[in-house]
Amino acid sequence: MISMKNRTLSISLLIFIHISIPFQHSPAAALEPEYAVMLERKIGERIDAVVRKRAFRDVRVAIALSFVDGGQVIYQRNAERPLITASAIKVFPAAITLAKLGPEYRFETFIMMDGDVKEGTLSGNLYLVGRGDPALKAKDLQSAANEIKRQGIDCIGGDIVYDVSFFDEEKNRYAPNARNLYAPPCALSVNFNTIDVGIDDSGPSPRLWLMPETSYARLRYDIKMEETERPGRPVMTYQEFPWGEQYRIRGTVTDWDKRYRYLRLGVSRPGLYAATLFQEACKSSGITIGGAIRKGPAPPNAIRVDRISSAPLKDIIGMMNQESNNLIAEMVNKALGAIFGSPPGTRVKGAVFQPRTASPPHISLRP
Repeated sequence: MISMKNRTLSISLLIFIHISIPFQHSPAAALEPEYAVMLERKIGERIDAVVRKRAFRDVRVAIALSFVDGGQVIYQRNAERPLITASAIKVFPAAITLAKLGPEYRFETFIMMDGDVKEGTLSGNLYLVGRGDPALKAKDLQSAANEIKRQGIDCIGGDIVYDVSFFDEEKNRYAPNARNLYAPPCALSVNFNTIDVGIDDSGPSPRLWLMPETSYARLRYDIKMEETERPGRPVMTYQEFPWGEQYRIRGTVTDWDKRYRYLRLGVSRPGLYAATLFQEACKSSGITIGGAIRKGPAPPNAIRVDRISSAPLKDIIGMMNQESNNLIAEMVNKALGAIFGSPPGTRVKGAVFQPRTASPPHISLRP
């Protein structure tokens, strides 16, 4: 993106990526004049080295760097030039989340059960409990299903219950637009709440299919292929049903659409999507399910069967910034509200949270 000519860019994010100067003082205190001069010189040298690169040719750059406490400006470059920050605003949840939770923090997803297990059959329900992991993948659910099978559970007599109470629930704000960018955040979010679309245009008529293949989603399409570098941007819509989504894609699909994976669909009910993938993972592991999928809280007496731990937070934030992933940004914001405030995490709680402790409180379920 940054190599494109005549683009406006705010490089606030680059400050965090390329600068690592040790701060030995309190940000709230005024800097000593000598230290302020040294700090501005070092930061200026590193930023200048970045913006001199070929990628920034014909790119407008404006920077103002100051401490949050006190507002003391320590570096500026074209600070009077107004620019649209756009996704550069992700630098704030990235920095705050890393500072408050730590780079090695890991989100957790729990598999719980109630009832007894006799001769391989669980008489109760199996619970999929989300705690806001923004990088949970379908393969993680498959690993959890394999672990359940390894523990000797061959049959679930009750339901698959998904618990998304750690965050508030949102609807697609742009319904029925099915673009992946509009997928709402949820305490249970799998594959970034998206479904990829495969394209085969080798035959007389193009063929599309969904990845992963799941009973949550069905697809209808009426498209034509065009060899051009211009965006086709076909219309993608969805309709909700009790079992999931019926998607429809109409219009022209171009080489540009294929290159930039424009045909990625967003799910409107992430919790149901995650539970459906988990149910299908259990079945592929040889576990039969006697009940249905439903939403609800895990009871206090539920027993933990397995726990899925995410990648370290530093890797998740790196992914968020590299790919400009909106879903991750929204989820880490809500996680701050839920962890340092109280569940359910919301946009407002995450934006205005006041930490009650220097380190995050331990939020977990009973072992």
